[in-house]
Amino acid sequence: MAKTILEFDVVICGSGPSGATAAFLLAKHGLKVALIDKEQFPRDKLCGGLLTEKSYKLIKSTFGNDFFEPDLIEF
Repeated sequence: MAKTILEFDVVICGSGPSGATAAFLLAKHGLKVALIDKEQFPRDKLCGGLLTEKSYKLIKSTFGNDFFEPDLIEF
């Protein structure tokens, strides 16, 4: 059995909010990105639904207006 060698421009360890955002932005700019995590997805995460208004604005500016469903946002 032949081994396959994968090549990436960037390898990001940890697919939490920071790692996932970095991977998204780097891929958006044309880099070949590998995002790895020790956990198996999907997974439950308690902090996943808790965002401050400052975080919401940052996410919106990074990912665009269509990232959130309007009915789910309350401050």
